[in-house]
Amino acid sequence: MYNFSSTFELASINDKARLGLLSDLHFGNSSLVKAELQRDLERMDQAECEIAINGDVFDLVLPGDKRFDLAGLDRTLIQKGVKPIDAAIELAYETLKPYAHRIKFIGIGNHESHVNKHHHIDVTKILLYRLNQLPNVEIGYGGWCGYWHVRLKRHNTIVSWVQYRHHGAGGAAPVTKGMIDFNRMLVWQGDIDGLWIGHKHNKFVDLATKMNYNRQHRKVSTDQVTCIMTGSYLSTYGTDEGADPSYAMGWNLSPQQMGGVIVELRHDAEQQKYQRTLKVGCRVIL
Repeated sequence: MYNFSSTFELASINDKARLGLLSDLHFGNSSLVKAELQRDLERMDQAECEIAINGDVFDLVLPGDKRFDLAGLDRTLIQKGVKPIDAAIELAYETLKPYAHRIKFIGIGNHESHVNKHHHIDVTKILLYRLNQLPNVEIGYGGWCGYWHVRLKRHNTIVSWVQYRHHGAGGAAPVTKGMIDFNRMLVWQGDIDGLWIGHKHNKFVDLATKMNYNRQHRKVSTDQVTCIMTGSYLSTYGTDEGADPSYAMGWNLSPQQMGGVIVELRHDAEQQKYQRTLKVGCRVIL
Protein backbone atom coordinates (compact mmCIF):
# COMPACT_ATOMS: atom_id res chain seq x y z
CA MET A 1 0.00 0.00 0.00
CA TYR A 2 1.27 3.45 -0.95
CA ASN A 3 -0.26 6.47 0.79
CA PHE A 4 0.01 10.10 -0.25
CA SER A 5 -0.86 13.48 1.21
CA SER A 6 -1.42 16.84 -0.46
CA THR A 7 -1.95 20.30 1.02
CA PHE A 8 -3.68 23.10 -0.87
CA GLU A 9 -3.38 26.70 0.31
CA LEU A 10 -6.71 28.48 -0.26
CA ALA A 11 -6.80 32.28 -0.11
CA SER A 12 -10.56 32.55 0.42
CA ILE A 13 -13.55 30.36 1.20
CA ASN A 14 -14.48 30.56 -2.49
CA ASP A 15 -11.22 28.96 -3.67
CA LYS A 16 -11.18 25.30 -4.66
CA ALA A 17 -8.68 22.46 -4.88
CA ARG A 18 -8.93 20.13 -7.85
CA LEU A 19 -7.81 16.54 -8.32
CA GLY A 20 -7.59 14.92 -11.76
CA LEU A 21 -8.29 11.18 -11.62
CA LEU A 22 -7.26 8.95 -14.54
CA SER A 23 -6.92 5.20 -15.05
CA ASP A 24 -6.72 2.55 -17.76
CA LEU A 25 -4.78 4.49 -20.41
CA HIS A 26 -3.60 1.24 -22.03
CA PHE A 27 -0.68 2.63 -24.02
CA GLY A 28 0.18 0.16 -26.77
CA ASN A 29 -3.40 -0.92 -27.50
CA SER A 30 -4.72 -0.20 -31.02
CA SER A 31 -8.11 0.75 -29.51
CA LEU A 32 -6.65 3.67 -27.52
CA VAL A 33 -8.34 6.95 -28.47
CA LYS A 34 -5.34 9.23 -28.03
CA ALA A 35 -7.32 12.40 -28.77
CA GLU A 36 -9.72 11.66 -25.88
CA LEU A 37 -6.84 11.14 -23.46
CA GLN A 38 -5.20 14.32 -24.70
CA ARG A 39 -8.41 16.27 -24.07
CA ASP A 40 -8.61 15.00 -20.49
CA LEU A 41 -4.98 15.84 -19.76
CA GLU A 42 -5.44 19.28 -21.26
CA ARG A 43 -8.58 20.12 -19.26
CA MET A 44 -6.92 18.92 -16.05
CA ASP A 45 -3.89 21.04 -16.80
CA GLN A 46 -6.04 24.11 -17.44
CA ALA A 47 -7.97 23.48 -14.22
CA GLU A 48 -4.62 23.26 -12.35
CA CYS A 49 -5.42 19.78 -11.05
CA GLU A 50 -3.11 17.58 -9.07
CA ILE A 51 -3.29 14.46 -11.26
CA ALA A 52 -3.20 10.81 -10.20
CA ILE A 53 -3.23 7.71 -12.41
CA ASN A 54 -4.74 4.55 -10.95
CA GLY A 55 -3.07 1.77 -12.92
CA ASP A 56 -3.11 0.11 -16.34
CA VAL A 57 -1.11 2.91 -17.89
CA PHE A 58 0.14 0.21 -20.26
CA ASP A 59 -1.64 -2.54 -22.19
CA LEU A 60 1.33 -4.80 -23.04
CA VAL A 61 -0.44 -8.01 -23.91
CA LEU A 62 2.69 -9.55 -25.43
CA PRO A 63 3.52 -12.54 -27.65
CA GLY A 64 3.31 -15.70 -25.60
CA ASP A 65 0.27 -14.44 -23.72
CA LYS A 66 -2.88 -16.35 -24.67
CA ARG A 67 -4.68 -12.99 -25.03
CA PHE A 68 -2.17 -11.69 -27.59
CA ASP A 69 -3.56 -10.48 -30.89
CA LEU A 70 -1.27 -8.70 -33.35
CA ALA A 71 -4.23 -6.61 -34.53
CA GLY A 72 -4.59 -5.29 -30.99
CA LEU A 73 -1.10 -3.80 -31.00
CA ASP A 74 -0.79 -0.06 -31.62
CA ARG A 75 0.67 0.43 -35.12
CA THR A 76 3.07 3.10 -33.86
CA LEU A 77 4.77 0.50 -31.65
CA ILE A 78 5.55 -1.61 -34.71
CA GLN A 79 6.58 1.35 -36.85
CA LYS A 80 9.14 2.51 -34.30
CA GLY A 81 11.16 -0.60 -35.04
CA VAL A 82 11.95 -1.31 -31.40
CA LYS A 83 10.66 -3.83 -28.91
CA PRO A 84 6.99 -3.37 -27.91
CA ILE A 85 7.77 -2.68 -24.24
CA ASP A 86 10.35 0.01 -25.07
CA ALA A 87 8.01 1.57 -27.63
CA ALA A 88 5.06 1.62 -25.21
CA ILE A 89 7.18 3.30 -22.51
CA GLU A 90 8.32 5.90 -25.04
CA LEU A 91 4.73 6.57 -26.13
CA ALA A 92 3.60 6.99 -22.50
CA TYR A 93 6.56 9.23 -21.71
CA GLU A 94 5.99 11.56 -24.67
CA THR A 95 2.25 11.80 -23.92
CA LEU A 96 2.61 12.50 -20.18
CA LYS A 97 5.75 14.63 -20.38
CA PRO A 98 3.99 18.03 -20.85
CA TYR A 99 1.82 17.34 -17.78
CA ALA A 100 4.38 15.59 -15.57
CA HIS A 101 4.71 18.60 -13.22
CA ARG A 102 1.05 18.10 -12.24
CA ILE A 103 1.18 14.33 -11.61
CA LYS A 104 1.21 13.28 -7.94
CA PHE A 105 1.54 9.53 -8.38
CA ILE A 106 1.10 6.68 -10.85
CA GLY A 107 -0.22 3.32 -9.68
CA ILE A 108 -0.20 -0.13 -11.24
CA GLY A 109 -2.92 -2.45 -12.49
CA ASN A 110 -3.25 -6.02 -13.65
CA HIS A 111 -1.50 -5.29 -16.98
CA GLU A 112 1.69 -3.95 -15.37
CA SER A 113 1.56 -6.67 -12.73
CA HIS A 114 1.33 -9.35 -15.44
CA VAL A 115 4.43 -8.02 -17.23
CA ASN A 116 6.34 -7.81 -13.96
CA LYS A 117 5.36 -11.37 -13.02
CA HIS A 118 6.15 -13.04 -16.35
CA HIS A 119 8.93 -10.81 -17.75
CA HIS A 120 10.43 -9.37 -14.54
CA ILE A 121 10.11 -5.81 -15.84
CA ASP A 122 8.45 -3.06 -13.80
CA VAL A 123 7.40 -0.77 -16.64
CA THR A 124 5.82 1.74 -14.25
CA LYS A 125 9.08 2.34 -12.39
CA ILE A 126 10.93 2.74 -15.70
CA LEU A 127 8.40 5.35 -16.81
CA LEU A 128 8.64 7.13 -13.43
CA TYR A 129 12.43 7.16 -13.62
CA ARG A 130 12.25 8.93 -16.98
CA LEU A 131 9.54 11.40 -15.99
CA ASN A 132 11.29 12.26 -12.74
CA GLN A 133 14.38 13.38 -14.67
CA LEU A 134 12.35 16.36 -15.87
CA PRO A 135 12.72 19.66 -13.96
CA ASN A 136 10.30 20.26 -11.05
CA VAL A 137 8.85 16.76 -11.34
CA GLU A 138 8.58 14.30 -8.44
CA ILE A 139 5.98 11.62 -9.17
CA GLY A 140 5.38 8.89 -6.61
CA TYR A 141 4.97 5.16 -7.20
CA GLY A 142 1.39 4.30 -6.30
CA GLY A 143 1.35 0.50 -6.37
CA TRP A 144 -2.02 -1.27 -6.35
CA CYS A 145 -3.75 0.81 -3.69
CA GLY A 146 -3.51 3.35 -0.90
CA TYR A 147 -4.98 6.41 0.77
CA TRP A 148 -4.81 9.99 -0.48
CA HIS A 149 -5.09 12.50 2.38
CA VAL A 150 -5.96 15.94 1.00
CA ARG A 151 -5.77 18.96 3.31
CA LEU A 152 -7.34 22.33 2.56
CA LYS A 153 -5.60 25.11 4.45
CA ARG A 154 -7.03 28.62 4.74
CA HIS A 155 -5.36 31.01 7.17
CA ASN A 156 -5.09 28.95 10.38
CA THR A 157 -7.90 26.55 9.51
CA ILE A 158 -7.25 23.08 8.09
CA VAL A 159 -9.87 20.59 6.97
CA SER A 160 -9.17 17.27 5.29
CA TRP A 161 -10.64 14.83 2.79
CA VAL A 162 -9.47 11.21 2.56
CA GLN A 163 -9.87 8.92 -0.41
CA TYR A 164 -9.04 5.22 -0.65
CA ARG A 165 -8.09 3.96 -4.10
CA HIS A 166 -7.49 0.56 -5.64
CA HIS A 167 -6.97 -0.20 -9.30
CA GLY A 168 -9.81 -2.72 -9.20
CA ALA A 169 -10.18 -6.41 -9.90
CA GLY A 170 -12.54 -8.99 -11.35
CA GLY A 171 -14.57 -9.10 -14.54
CA ALA A 172 -16.17 -6.33 -16.58
CA ALA A 173 -19.49 -6.39 -14.67
CA PRO A 174 -21.55 -5.38 -17.73
CA VAL A 175 -24.83 -5.36 -15.74
CA THR A 176 -23.89 -3.94 -12.32
CA LYS A 177 -20.97 -1.90 -13.76
CA GLY A 178 -18.96 -2.35 -10.56
CA MET A 179 -21.41 -1.04 -7.95
CA ILE A 180 -21.01 -4.29 -6.01
CA ASP A 181 -17.29 -3.54 -5.64
CA PHE A 182 -18.05 -0.23 -3.94
CA ASN A 183 -20.66 -1.78 -1.65
CA ARG A 184 -18.17 -4.41 -0.55
CA MET A 185 -15.47 -1.83 0.14
CA LEU A 186 -17.85 0.34 2.15
CA VAL A 187 -18.24 -2.55 4.59
CA TRP A 188 -14.58 -2.65 5.60
CA GLN A 189 -13.39 0.88 4.89
CA GLY A 190 -13.54 3.15 7.93
CA ASP A 191 -13.19 6.91 8.15
CA ILE A 192 -13.06 7.86 4.47
CA ASP A 193 -14.67 10.51 2.29
CA GLY A 194 -14.09 8.90 -1.10
CA LEU A 195 -13.48 5.62 -2.91
CA TRP A 196 -11.87 5.32 -6.34
CA ILE A 197 -11.42 2.30 -8.58
CA GLY A 198 -10.81 1.77 -12.29
CA HIS A 199 -10.20 -1.52 -14.13
CA LYS A 200 -13.75 -2.29 -15.33
CA HIS A 201 -13.70 0.50 -17.96
CA ASN A 202 -17.00 1.94 -16.75
CA LYS A 203 -17.28 5.58 -15.73
CA PHE A 204 -19.69 6.80 -13.09
CA VAL A 205 -20.07 8.48 -9.70
CA ASP A 206 -22.27 7.29 -6.86
CA LEU A 207 -22.88 8.98 -3.52
CA ALA A 208 -23.03 6.57 -0.61
CA THR A 209 -24.01 7.52 2.93
CA LYS A 210 -22.43 6.17 6.11
CA MET A 211 -23.85 6.65 9.61
CA ASN A 212 -21.43 7.47 12.42
CA TYR A 213 -21.83 7.65 16.18
CA ASN A 214 -19.62 10.12 18.08
CA ARG A 215 -18.86 8.46 21.41
CA GLN A 216 -17.49 11.60 23.00
CA HIS A 217 -20.47 13.85 22.18
CA ARG A 218 -23.04 11.03 21.90
CA LYS A 219 -24.29 12.30 18.58
CA VAL A 220 -25.21 10.54 15.37
CA SER A 221 -24.21 11.96 12.00
CA THR A 222 -24.42 10.87 8.39
CA ASP A 223 -21.47 11.41 6.10
CA GLN A 224 -21.19 11.25 2.33
CA VAL A 225 -18.73 8.93 0.61
CA THR A 226 -18.07 9.84 -3.02
CA CYS A 227 -17.57 6.62 -5.01
CA ILE A 228 -15.79 7.16 -8.32
CA MET A 229 -15.07 4.72 -11.12
CA THR A 230 -12.90 6.10 -13.89
CA GLY A 231 -13.21 4.76 -17.41
CA SER A 232 -10.64 3.67 -19.96
CA TYR A 233 -9.71 5.33 -23.24
CA LEU A 234 -10.48 2.32 -25.43
CA SER A 235 -13.02 2.50 -28.24
CA THR A 236 -15.40 -0.44 -27.72
CA TYR A 237 -16.58 -0.72 -31.33
CA GLY A 238 -13.88 1.27 -33.14
CA THR A 239 -16.26 4.16 -33.83
CA ASP A 240 -13.64 6.74 -32.82
CA GLU A 241 -11.22 8.02 -35.42
CA GLY A 242 -7.87 6.26 -35.43
CA ALA A 243 -8.95 3.48 -33.05
CA ASP A 244 -9.71 -0.19 -33.63
CA PRO A 245 -12.51 -2.07 -31.82
CA SER A 246 -11.51 -3.36 -28.39
CA TYR A 247 -11.84 -6.89 -27.02
CA ALA A 248 -15.25 -5.86 -25.63
CA MET A 249 -16.82 -6.01 -29.09
CA GLY A 250 -16.18 -9.75 -29.23
CA TRP A 251 -17.86 -10.10 -25.85
CA ASN A 252 -20.96 -8.27 -27.11
CA LEU A 253 -20.61 -5.62 -24.39
CA SER A 254 -22.28 -2.24 -24.54
CA PRO A 255 -20.18 0.82 -25.48
CA GLN A 256 -18.56 2.32 -22.40
CA GLN A 257 -18.00 5.90 -21.32
CA MET A 258 -14.39 7.01 -21.66
CA GLY A 259 -12.14 9.07 -19.50
CA GLY A 260 -11.30 10.41 -16.09
CA VAL A 261 -12.92 12.91 -13.75
CA ILE A 262 -12.06 16.09 -11.89
CA VAL A 263 -12.78 16.16 -8.16
CA GLU A 264 -13.36 19.69 -6.86
CA LEU A 265 -12.91 20.24 -3.12
CA ARG A 266 -13.90 23.38 -1.21
CA HIS A 267 -14.42 24.71 2.30
CA ASP A 268 -18.01 24.32 3.44
CA ALA A 269 -19.11 26.33 6.47
CA GLU A 270 -21.74 24.81 8.74
CA GLN A 271 -23.52 26.90 11.37
CA GLN A 272 -25.11 25.16 14.36
CA LYS A 273 -26.47 27.58 16.95
CA TYR A 274 -23.39 29.47 18.15
CA GLN A 275 -20.84 27.10 16.67
CA ARG A 276 -19.47 27.44 13.15
CA THR A 277 -17.52 24.50 11.77
CA LEU A 278 -15.76 23.92 8.47
CA LYS A 279 -15.82 20.71 6.50
CA VAL A 280 -14.92 19.71 2.96
CA GLY A 281 -17.50 19.97 0.21
CA CYS A 282 -16.97 17.78 -2.83
CA ARG A 283 -18.29 17.71 -6.37
CA VAL A 284 -17.20 15.60 -9.31
CA ILE A 285 -16.87 16.97 -12.86
CA LEU A 286 -17.21 14.16 -15.40
